[in-house]
Amino acid sequence: MKKHWSKLADGWRNTGTSFAPVRFIGEMRELTVEGVRSADLTEADWMNGLEWAGEVSFKQAPCREAGDQGILLDGLANLTVFRQCGRWTQWVDFEPDPVQVQKVKGNWQAQQDTWLLRDSIPGAEDFANAGVK
Repeated sequence: MKKHWSKLADGWRNTGTSFAPVRFIGEMRELTVEGVRSADLTEADWMNGLEWAGEVSFKQAPCREAGDQGILLDGLANLTVFRQCGRWTQWVDFEPDPVQVQKVKGNWQAQQDTWLLRDSIPGAEDFANAGVK
């Protein structure tokens, strides 16, 4: 998570890029693991070096975004809120999808194509583009 989100006094922030060259900053009030569920492994899984597989779920928390025009959370929230440059959207409650995780031959791997892990830590240029601090 620390490769994709930075911890600040008022929450966790990352940069966002949706399906087009749209840039924004996202903020979650908290990123807290709610649970871990392991999957059953087959003999073939073990023979292929898979030592553990499962998913990590996260608690629902307030979230907001600022930056290029677009729909908050790519429309994944229960309501439609439009993002705009220069101001944060309203806070909305959001529960990120679980992240699939596995351990193969001693190395932990997480599915990167998820809302939580697809972006990076924001820099000065990202804040300037979003028009917020």
